[in-house]
Amino acid sequence: MRLMDKISLSCKKATSLIEKKNLFPLTGKEKMQLWMHNSMCGACRAYQKQSKTLDKMVSLWYSTRSKDKNNDQLSDQVKEALLNKIEDK
Repeated sequence: MRLMDKISLSCKKATSLIEKKNLFPLTGKEKMQLWMHNSMCGACRAYQKQSKTLDKMVSLWYSTRSKDKNNDQLSDQVKEALLNKIEDK
């Protein structure tokens, strides 16, 4: 097996690692593979940024929701922040 086959990733595998990274630490090999892939793939870099933003928004939503357990709607503040981040790209 060639070295590039061992370290290169498909976009599908890269996005899996991006999501895994948000939950668990990556291994050294996974970090290197993701770094190499992201250095060449703008779409996956954008996906990683958007994923991070969505994780922050969901955390904010849960923290505001836990203060008011009767509120199943997103607060106006969270909606506005989410829309601003999405439009920023």
